[in-house]
Amino acid sequence: MPKYFAKINNKIVETVIVVDSQKWCEDNLGGTWVETFMDARERKQYAGPGSNYDQTSDKFYSAKPFPSWTLDNNLDWQPPKVKPDDTYRWDEDTQEWKKRTDL
Repeated sequence: MPKYFAKINNKIVETVIVVDSQKWCEDNLGGTWVETFMDARERKQYAGPGSNYDQTSDKFYSAKPFPSWTLDNNLDWQPPKVKPDDTYRWDEDTQEWKKRTDL
């Protein structure tokens, strides 16, 4: 079974590669490497370039979607206002939820 390792630089995932071990990554490529899993139950979610790594909780979480959003205790980004439903999209300029027109 393949193993996936994310290269971490200042809490940000730079790349994800498939190799045999973390030690191989460190010995041959240098830097900080953390194993990531396709199964979301391990380390919150699968790491991808641009996502974040929280060393304290040993979990990956998504990149910040908008400057106004804040990170909660579960490492989920929260908007300044509650989303009415899935027919809305966030408008960062107005700081409001706008009805989607592409549905």
